[in-house]
Amino acid sequence: MIESATASAAAPITSSQSSNLHVHTLYSDFKDYGHQFEYILNMNDTGIPGSNVPQFTTKIRNPDFQVASLSVGGDHAIGTSLVSWQLAVGRARMRNPIGGGESHTIFNYFPPGGVNPPTSNCQYDPNATKNPYLPQFTPACFMRPITPANMKLNQIQRSDHGKTAQLNLEGTVSYAKNYHIGSHTSTFETGFYVRNAHKFDDSYEVDYTPNDVTAIPASLFVTNFHNSGYYGGHYKYGPGISWEAVNAYLAANPNQFTVSTGNSPNSNNFDLVERVTAGYVMNSLDFSRFRVVAGVRFEGTQDRTLSFDNTAGTLSFPGKGSYIDVLPSASLRMRLDRQNDSALRFV
Repeated sequence: MIESATASAAAPITSSQSSNLHVHTLYSDFKDYGHQFEYILNMNDTGIPGSNVPQFTTKIRNPDFQVASLSVGGDHAIGTSLVSWQLAVGRARMRNPIGGGESHTIFNYFPPGGVNPPTSNCQYDPNATKNPYLPQFTPACFMRPITPANMKLNQIQRSDHGKTAQLNLEGTVSYAKNYHIGSHTSTFETGFYVRNAHKFDDSYEVDYTPNDVTAIPASLFVTNFHNSGYYGGHYKYGPGISWEAVNAYLAANPNQFTVSTGNSPNSNNFDLVERVTAGYVMNSLDFSRFRVVAGVRFEGTQDRTLSFDNTAGTLSFPGKGSYIDVLPSASLRMRLDRQNDSALRFV
C-alpha cells in the first residue's frame, strides 16, 4: 500500500484594503497494491463424486487513485462596489477500476489420471466440526488437491486496462453595488456561474484460456510463500502461486492460449459531458421598518452522453438532454420592534 498526499489551504498571494487574491490547491495519490492467494473448496454436498472441484486463485490488486485541484480567486472593493471571482479546475481518476483493480488466475483441480471434466469428493464434515466458526471438511478437500501438479491453469483474467476519470472546469463572478434611492439604502447584485464536467470509463478486461486446460500445472509457478499459522493451524494452507510467473509464461507461450474477450470495451463503459450554467440578478431596498428583496435566478444544464450499444458491441450509442429553469422571487420583511428582535416576512 503506497499513499502520498499534499494539500494547501487558502493562501493569499496579495492583499490590501481593497483587494484580496487567494489560491487553493490539493493533490493526493493512493496506490492500493497487493497480492492475494485463495484456496476455494467448492464442496459437493449433494453427493460425491461431484462436478464442483477445488480451485486456487492468485490475485494481484493494483488500483491507483489520484485527485488534484487548483482554484484561484479574488475579491475587489472599488468604491461602493464589490467584485468577486474564482476560476477552478479539478481532476480525479482511478486506473484499473474493474473489480476494484483486481486481476487473477484460476487453477482447477484435476485428479491424476482423471477425466475431463474432473470430479471431486470434497464435502463438509459436520461430525468433525466442533466450533461453528471453524467448519471442518473431509480429507479429500486437502489431500491431493493441494498438490501443485494436480492443479491446472484454467484462465488468466487481466483487468489492468484503462481508467475512469472526471475533469471539472468552473468559473464564477459576482458584482454588488450599494446605492441610495433618496435616503433609503439599496443594494444591487448579479452573478454568473458555469461548470463543465467530463466523465468517462474506458476500462476493459482481457481473458486468456489455455487451449488445453489439463496441460499447464501449478507446479510451474509455485512461490516460496508459506503460512504455517494459517487460521491457527485449523486448515492446511496450499502452495502460493506467483502472478508474475504465470504472466511471464503467458508472454513466452502466447500460442498456447485463446483470447476470450479481445480489446472490446465492456458494457459499463461510458462518456459523459455535463455543462451547468447559472446566474442571478437581485435588488434589495430598506425603508423605515421594511426591507424588500426581489430578483430572478436561472439555471440550465446540458448533457451529452455516449453509452455502450449492445447491438453493435461498441461504445457508440449517443444521447443528450437539457433543461432551463427560471425562478423569480420576492420577499418583504417588516420589523415589529425597535430592537429588531422580531419581524414578519412575506415571500
